[in-house]
Amino acid sequence: MKQASGKAEEKAPAPAAAEQSAAPARETGDAYRILVRPLVTEKTTVMAKDGKYAFEVAVSANKLAIKKAVKDLYGVEVVDVTVMSVYGKPVRARHGRSRRSTWRKAVVTLKKGQSIDVFANA
Repeated sequence: MKQASGKAEEKAPAPAAAEQSAAPARETGDAYRILVRPLVTEKTTVMAKDGKYAFEVAVSANKLAIKKAVKDLYGVEVVDVTVMSVYGKPVRARHGRSRRSTWRKAVVTLKKGQSIDVFANA
């Protein structure tokens, strides 16, 4: 009886280890934390013809993380990443003046012939 239960125990951990190593990066959610949302405006629609796409990204994200996130989520090859900070505008609120949050924008250039459908998950 001990041998039968010992064999069953040996087989159980093997698939669990295989599942962990085979898990794609999409399931971890790291790419979704880095890319907040795609920016769809008139200007970015014109830029898409040249293979450039704009995203709102996490404030702590760097160029390498953005490049990896775009590759993981959309399966395209990124040639260049340009990152800029968009400072929050001062606004008038009910009780005085305030400021909108500062956020970060990334413009991603793809390899020629590749494209992203930004309306796929909308």
